[in-house]
Amino acid sequence: MKVGILDYGVGNIRSVFNAVRHVGFDPILVSNPAELENHSHIISPGVGSFGYVVQLFTEKGFKDAVNQYLLTGKYYLGICVGMQMLFQGSDESPEAQGLGVMQGQVRKMVTSDGVTKSEGGQSDKRVKLPHIGWSKILLNSGNRDNSTCGLLDAVNSEDRFYFVHTYAADPDLSDQLIATTQYGENRIASLVAHENTFGTQFHPERSGQAGLKLLSNFCHLG
Repeated sequence: MKVGILDYGVGNIRSVFNAVRHVGFDPILVSNPAELENHSHIISPGVGSFGYVVQLFTEKGFKDAVNQYLLTGKYYLGICVGMQMLFQGSDESPEAQGLGVMQGQVRKMVTSDGVTKSEGGQSDKRVKLPHIGWSKILLNSGNRDNSTCGLLDAVNSEDRFYFVHTYAADPDLSDQLIATTQYGENRIASLVAHENTFGTQFHPERSGQAGLKLLSNFCHLG
């Protein structure tokens, strides 16, 4: 397997690079779109606003190159805004167009005026934005094919993943929604998949052993 990490001018690349190395792979930073075809697996981090990230992605020539890469059947993982870019657009930057690999829009989450539900009943803790911290993910019971995703193999249902975001994807198709996370009134699409393309709203590179296992699963696909 040859793993590439897109380097198009956003932060957090080094954390992803180190995490992939930790699980036994030797990743390569890809700053030239023409180099995409040399890799079997591509990871796209994303930090910042949707519009800014899409602008950088487009200016560096990655938008068309990624669409061509996906047609080859090779594997692609978008993280955080990197996942959001897989959709058609975002309320955060209405003028910016995503890759459109998955149908749906990225929308701003809502704060809660009341109490939030917890495993033990109710809590008086009000949710704030951005959503920052560790949360569980739940398999989407409406998706019969979520077991075929592979990214959650050997990941415990009690494991928590690290989130930092204010906007979240709202997929149109339930079969692309693999797992969700509840944050106040928000049902977050935390893991999505479509054929050879995957996205996580959380940061696996900052999610401890569970995140490392997910990255290892991705890098072993195929």
